Order: sequence, then C-alpha cells, then structure tokens
Amino acid sequence: MQSGIFKLLGLQPFSTRGWPAAWFFGPLGATVELIGGVMLILGLATRYACLVMLLFMIIATFSNHRFWDYPPAEMQGQRSHFFKNLSIFGGFLAFYALGAGRLSLDWLLRRGRSSSASSVGTPSLHRADPIDDATRDRHAIRDCLENWAIWRDIGDFERLRTCFHDDGRMNATWFQGTPDEFVARARGAFARGSMSTHALGGMSIDVVGARAVAQTRVTLRIRDMLEGVPHDITCIGRFYDLLEKRAGRWAICERRLTYEMDRADPVNFGTSAVLDQALLDSFPPGYRYLAYAQTRQGHAVYRDLPGVRGPEAEALYAKGKSWLAGASA
Repeated sequence: MQSGIFKLLGLQPFSTRGWPAAWFFGPLGATVELIGGVMLILGLATRYACLVMLLFMIIATFSNHRFWDYPPAEMQGQRSHFFKNLSIFGGFLAFYALGAGRLSLDWLLRRGRSSSASSVGTPSLHRADPIDDATRDRHAIRDCLENWAIWRDIGDFERLRTCFHDDGRMNATWFQGTPDEFVARARGAFARGSMSTHALGGMSIDVVGARAVAQTRVTLRIRDMLEGVPHDITCIGRFYDLLEKRAGRWAICERRLTYEMDRADPVNFGTSAVLDQALLDSFPPGYRYLAYAQTRQGHAVYRDLPGVRGPEAEALYAKGKSWLAGASA
C-alpha cells in the first residue's frame, strides 16, 4: 500500500522496465498496490484481493526483477527483490486459503447476512425458543426423578414429598402406601441410621399429552446386617413411574419397581454369614438378599413384585399403556 501511495504521489518512480505503454501500466500497477493493500488490511473481499495482488506480483516480478538479465553490479539487488516477491507470493496464498478471520469486514458482513436470513419467517420480533414444549416436559420429568434419588438418600424429606402428587402411591419391597406414609417411614429409618443409595442410570420417557411413563435404571445399595455380619447388599432394577402434569407441574402418581438381580457382599474381608437357606429361597430371585435383610429387620416383604420378565412384568407394562391411554393409576 505504501509503495502505491508513493508512486502515485510522485515520491517513488514507477518500475516499468520492459512494459509497453508504461505511461498507462505504471499508474495502473500503483493503483492496484494501493487498493489491494487497503482491501487486505480491512479484510474486505479478501480472497479476490489476494488473487488480484498475486497476478500483479507475478507480472511485476518477472518483468522488473529478472536478475539474470541485469549487469553484475545490479544482479545481487535484483535477486533479493525476486526472492522477496516469492515469499510474498506465499503470504498471499496463505491469506487466500485461510481468509480474513473475525477481525475483518468480510466476517462482519457474513454475520449480518446470517442474522438476516435466520430471522426470515419468524413471526415475532424475537427468535423462537430452541427448546420446544416436549423437550421441556422431558427435562421436568427427569428433574423430578433425579431429585427423588438425591433427596431420598440425603434425608431431605420435605422436598422428597414434592416429587409425588397428593393422591400418589409408592410401592417397594417393604412398603406400599401413600407418599405421606412413605416419607414418614423413610424419615424414621433415616433417623435410626439406615444407609442406602439409589444410583440412577439410563432413562426412557414416553409422554402422551399431560401423562408420562418413565423407566429409570437404578442400582440400590444398602449396608445392613445379615445374621450378625455386616454386608453391602446391591440390587439392580428399574423405577417404573406413572407421572402426570397438573397446573404446570410434573410429579409421580405411582411408583413401582422391577427387581432384576441382587447380591450380598461382606463388608469385612474373610467374614461370612450363615443364612437360612429356606428363607432365602422363599423370595423371588431378583431381590432375595434384599428381602432377607428386610425380613430380619421385621418388615413384611412383598413377594410378588415384577422382575425383568414374567406375568408380573407384563401386567406392569400393560398398566403403563393403560395410563397413557387415560386410565386411572
């Protein structure tokens, strides 16, 4: 750019060695240098400016800096100009390949066109919310179920109660009843030192209108005594929840569980408990160790809860379909 300015102001001679009509091409070359330099600095039509400047540099280099045609006294200087221009070729090629970047007029113009195009067809002054109602419903359901697990495990029973509607129902191995009764029983067990965790995994949610059925993988872990020996009992299953949206709030209308497999591991290495095998075998295989421990605690354990397959599981899935179709819980 500086070279073009100096030539046009007459402060630097035009280099027109070997050019025809030097009176025309000299000022033209200086104008190309000036305008091309300005466009590259501003990042305006950058790639087009690079192509024009490349063409100019090729012509200027091979017309004015053919060092092999110069006398020995001038050859070294012209050789330096020749290879300097070759390095400038590389800069123009890189500029052409990469573009001007964010600090350029090209980027600002593209951004303006993109914003204008994205607003076409939008009926309001503001762009549409990218999260639709169905996605918001799924997020609210997931929040409810994940909150249940955390609040249950840490003993936040006031907030745990909010995961259920008032006419809801909770069903587990040791309890079947209303949310208020469940929270009261759970609060008492927590106060006595009961230790349990509910680790959630994958989740499937089916939503129809204001109703939903959610299945959530859960791993239940309990530390308890088996015949006087401390054990960690692990039970794998799924929460099967019937949910409804009322007054804009999703909550559980009924919670059931499927119990698929469990095990008991002694807390202290080398210890073991002698279990009552007849009692252990009397419980379904999906939760026999869990039921054994709860029975020894004095709970009346339900023995007909669904596993991964069988008539109990089929009845549970049928109830979920009926719930989505409008039947009562």
